Amino acid sequence: MYPFNNETLANDVSPHKAVGELVGTTFSPGIHGEPGGSIQVHGRAQSYIELSGDAGNLNIKLSITILLYVYPMGSQGPIVNYKKDGHGVQIYETDSALAARVIRRNEDRTLPVETVRRLQRDQWHFIGMTYNYSSGLVKLWQDGLEVASRDIKSMQIATQFDVRIGARQIVNENDFFKGRVACLQFYSTALTQRKIQKARIACKPCK
Repeated sequence: MYPFNNETLANDVSPHKAVGELVGTTFSPGIHGEPGGSIQVHGRAQSYIELSGDAGNLNIKLSITILLYVYPMGSQGPIVNYKKDGHGVQIYETDSALAARVIRRNEDRTLPVETVRRLQRDQWHFIGMTYNYSSGLVKLWQDGLEVASRDIKSMQIATQFDVRIGARQIVNENDFFKGRVACLQFYSTALTQRKIQKARIACKPCK
Protein backbone atom coordinates (compact mmCIF):
# COMPACT_ATOMS: atom_id res chain seq x y z
CA MET A 1 0.00 0.00 0.00
CA TYR A 2 1.55 3.25 -1.20
CA PRO A 3 -0.69 6.27 -0.36
CA PHE A 4 1.61 8.70 -2.25
CA ASN A 5 1.24 11.92 -0.27
CA ASN A 6 3.36 14.47 1.58
CA GLU A 7 3.23 12.43 4.80
CA THR A 8 4.16 8.96 3.53
CA LEU A 9 6.14 10.14 0.46
CA ALA A 10 6.72 7.13 -1.82
CA ASN A 11 6.85 4.64 1.04
CA ASP A 12 4.85 1.50 1.69
CA VAL A 13 2.63 1.68 4.79
CA SER A 14 2.01 -2.08 4.93
CA PRO A 15 4.06 -4.31 7.27
CA HIS A 16 6.68 -4.66 4.50
CA LYS A 17 7.67 -0.99 5.04
CA ALA A 18 9.31 -0.73 1.62
CA VAL A 19 10.93 2.62 0.81
CA GLY A 20 10.32 4.33 -2.54
CA GLU A 21 12.19 7.14 -4.29
CA LEU A 22 10.81 10.38 -5.74
CA VAL A 23 12.64 11.97 -8.67
CA GLY A 24 11.51 15.26 -10.21
CA THR A 25 8.01 15.08 -8.71
CA THR A 26 5.83 17.45 -6.72
CA PHE A 27 3.05 17.04 -4.16
CA SER A 28 -0.38 17.98 -5.45
CA PRO A 29 -4.01 17.97 -4.23
CA GLY A 30 -5.35 14.51 -3.47
CA ILE A 31 -8.48 12.68 -4.54
CA HIS A 32 -10.57 14.64 -2.02
CA GLY A 33 -8.84 17.94 -2.79
CA GLU A 34 -6.64 17.74 0.30
CA PRO A 35 -3.30 19.62 -0.04
CA GLY A 36 -0.34 17.31 -0.63
CA GLY A 37 -2.59 14.29 -1.04
CA SER A 38 -1.02 12.99 -4.24
CA ILE A 39 2.25 12.93 -6.17
CA GLN A 40 2.54 14.52 -9.60
CA VAL A 41 4.86 13.22 -12.33
CA HIS A 42 5.60 15.79 -15.00
CA GLY A 43 5.77 13.91 -18.30
CA ARG A 44 9.53 13.82 -18.77
CA ALA A 45 12.38 11.32 -18.42
CA GLN A 46 13.56 12.65 -15.05
CA SER A 47 10.16 12.73 -13.35
CA TYR A 48 9.12 9.43 -11.84
CA ILE A 49 8.50 7.34 -8.73
CA GLU A 50 10.62 4.23 -8.22
CA LEU A 51 9.66 1.38 -5.89
CA SER A 52 12.30 -1.14 -4.94
CA GLY A 53 11.49 -4.82 -5.24
CA ASP A 54 14.03 -5.65 -2.52
CA ALA A 55 11.39 -5.80 0.23
CA GLY A 56 9.77 -8.72 -1.54
CA ASN A 57 6.25 -7.31 -1.44
CA LEU A 58 6.16 -6.56 -5.19
CA ASN A 59 7.46 -9.91 -6.48
CA ILE A 60 4.12 -11.60 -7.16
CA LYS A 61 4.62 -14.61 -9.46
CA LEU A 62 1.09 -15.84 -10.11
CA SER A 63 -2.19 -13.93 -9.65
CA ILE A 64 -1.98 -10.15 -9.14
CA THR A 65 -4.08 -7.02 -8.71
CA ILE A 66 -2.72 -3.49 -9.18
CA LEU A 67 -4.98 -0.54 -8.30
CA LEU A 68 -4.43 3.21 -8.06
CA TYR A 69 -5.97 6.62 -8.54
CA VAL A 70 -4.73 8.66 -11.49
CA TYR A 71 -5.42 12.24 -12.58
CA PRO A 72 -4.15 12.50 -16.17
CA MET A 73 -2.97 15.97 -17.18
CA GLY A 74 -1.28 15.57 -20.54
CA SER A 75 1.06 13.12 -22.22
CA GLN A 76 0.51 9.37 -22.25
CA GLY A 77 3.05 6.80 -21.11
CA PRO A 78 3.81 4.22 -18.38
CA ILE A 79 1.57 4.54 -15.34
CA VAL A 80 2.78 1.47 -13.40
CA ASN A 81 5.63 -0.45 -15.00
CA TYR A 82 7.62 -3.36 -13.58
CA LYS A 83 11.26 -3.12 -14.79
CA LYS A 84 12.60 0.41 -14.99
CA ASP A 85 14.69 -0.22 -18.11
CA GLY A 86 12.26 -2.48 -19.97
CA HIS A 87 8.90 -4.18 -19.80
CA GLY A 88 7.34 -6.23 -17.04
CA VAL A 89 3.72 -6.32 -15.90
CA GLN A 90 2.38 -2.87 -16.73
CA ILE A 91 -0.50 -0.40 -16.86
CA TYR A 92 -0.04 2.40 -19.35
CA GLU A 93 -1.73 4.84 -21.70
CA THR A 94 -1.34 5.11 -25.46
CA ASP A 95 -2.55 8.12 -27.44
CA SER A 96 -5.94 6.42 -27.77
CA ALA A 97 -6.43 3.92 -24.94
CA LEU A 98 -5.86 2.84 -21.37
CA ALA A 99 -4.05 -0.50 -21.49
CA ALA A 100 -2.50 -3.28 -19.41
CA ARG A 101 -0.10 -6.02 -20.39
CA VAL A 102 1.09 -9.11 -18.56
CA ILE A 103 4.65 -10.11 -19.37
CA ARG A 104 5.85 -13.68 -18.83
CA ARG A 105 8.48 -14.34 -16.19
CA ASN A 106 11.04 -14.93 -18.97
CA GLU A 107 10.04 -11.49 -20.38
CA ASP A 108 8.10 -12.80 -23.39
CA ARG A 109 5.20 -10.46 -24.11
CA THR A 110 1.51 -11.25 -24.35
CA LEU A 111 -1.12 -9.23 -26.19
CA PRO A 112 -2.31 -6.11 -24.34
CA VAL A 113 -5.77 -5.48 -22.93
CA GLU A 114 -7.08 -2.08 -24.06
CA THR A 115 -10.08 0.19 -23.67
CA VAL A 116 -11.64 1.99 -26.64
CA ARG A 117 -10.50 5.43 -25.45
CA ARG A 118 -7.94 6.95 -23.13
CA LEU A 119 -8.77 8.49 -19.76
CA GLN A 120 -10.53 11.83 -19.51
CA ARG A 121 -8.00 14.54 -18.62
CA ASP A 122 -8.04 16.65 -15.46
CA GLN A 123 -10.19 14.37 -13.32
CA TRP A 124 -9.56 11.46 -10.96
CA HIS A 125 -10.03 7.86 -12.07
CA PHE A 126 -9.64 4.68 -10.04
CA ILE A 127 -7.97 2.23 -12.40
CA GLY A 128 -6.33 -1.16 -12.22
CA MET A 129 -5.65 -4.56 -13.65
CA THR A 130 -6.08 -8.11 -12.42
CA TYR A 131 -4.52 -11.34 -13.62
CA ASN A 132 -5.94 -14.67 -12.48
CA TYR A 133 -3.39 -17.48 -12.80
CA SER A 134 -6.05 -20.19 -12.53
CA SER A 135 -8.30 -18.86 -15.31
CA GLY A 136 -5.64 -17.11 -17.41
CA LEU A 137 -7.78 -13.97 -17.59
CA VAL A 138 -6.31 -10.49 -17.44
CA LYS A 139 -8.85 -7.72 -16.82
CA LEU A 140 -8.67 -3.95 -16.96
CA TRP A 141 -10.73 -1.92 -14.48
CA GLN A 142 -11.89 1.69 -14.39
CA ASP A 143 -13.85 3.26 -11.54
CA GLY A 144 -14.85 -0.13 -10.15
CA LEU A 145 -16.05 -1.58 -13.47
CA GLU A 146 -14.43 -4.14 -15.75
CA VAL A 147 -13.76 -2.38 -19.07
CA ALA A 148 -11.71 -4.96 -21.02
CA SER A 149 -10.39 -8.50 -20.69
CA ARG A 150 -8.31 -11.12 -22.49
CA ASP A 151 -7.48 -14.80 -21.96
CA ILE A 152 -3.70 -15.15 -22.03
CA LYS A 153 -3.53 -18.61 -20.37
CA SER A 154 -1.76 -19.46 -17.12
CA MET A 155 1.83 -18.34 -16.65
CA GLN A 156 4.27 -17.01 -14.10
CA ILE A 157 4.51 -13.25 -14.52
CA ALA A 158 7.35 -10.71 -14.70
CA THR A 159 7.24 -8.98 -11.33
CA GLN A 160 10.82 -9.71 -10.23
CA PHE A 161 11.87 -6.11 -10.90
CA ASP A 162 11.67 -2.65 -9.40
CA VAL A 163 8.59 -0.62 -10.35
CA ARG A 164 8.50 2.76 -12.08
CA ILE A 165 5.58 5.20 -12.23
CA GLY A 166 5.67 7.89 -14.92
CA ALA A 167 8.83 7.11 -16.89
CA ARG A 168 11.03 4.20 -17.90
CA GLN A 169 14.80 4.29 -18.33
CA ILE A 170 14.89 3.21 -21.98
CA VAL A 171 17.07 4.65 -24.77
CA ASN A 172 15.00 6.74 -27.22
CA GLU A 173 11.90 6.44 -25.03
CA ASN A 174 9.58 9.37 -25.66
CA ASP A 175 6.45 8.34 -23.74
CA PHE A 176 6.25 9.81 -20.24
CA PHE A 177 3.04 9.97 -18.26
CA LYS A 178 2.01 13.38 -16.96
CA GLY A 179 -0.45 13.49 -14.07
CA ARG A 180 -1.11 12.85 -10.40
CA VAL A 181 -1.13 9.44 -8.73
CA ALA A 182 -2.39 8.29 -5.33
CA CYS A 183 -3.24 5.18 -3.33
CA LEU A 184 -1.27 2.54 -5.23
CA GLN A 185 -2.13 -0.98 -4.09
CA PHE A 186 -0.70 -4.41 -4.93
CA TYR A 187 -2.37 -7.74 -4.09
CA SER A 188 -1.15 -11.28 -4.66
CA THR A 189 -4.59 -12.40 -5.83
CA ALA A 190 -7.04 -11.37 -8.53
CA LEU A 191 -9.59 -9.32 -6.60
CA THR A 192 -13.28 -9.58 -7.41
CA GLN A 193 -15.26 -6.55 -8.53
CA ARG A 194 -16.76 -6.19 -5.06
CA LYS A 195 -13.33 -6.14 -3.42
CA ILE A 196 -12.00 -3.69 -5.99
CA GLN A 197 -14.87 -1.34 -5.20
CA LYS A 198 -14.05 -1.62 -1.48
CA ALA A 199 -10.38 -0.86 -2.23
CA ARG A 200 -11.40 2.59 -3.51
CA ILE A 201 -11.54 3.78 0.11
CA ALA A 202 -8.39 1.98 1.30
CA CYS A 203 -6.32 5.16 1.57
CA LYS A 204 -7.34 7.79 4.08
CA PRO A 205 -6.81 11.47 3.21
CA CYS A 206 -3.67 12.98 4.68
CA LYS A 207 -4.25 15.59 7.38
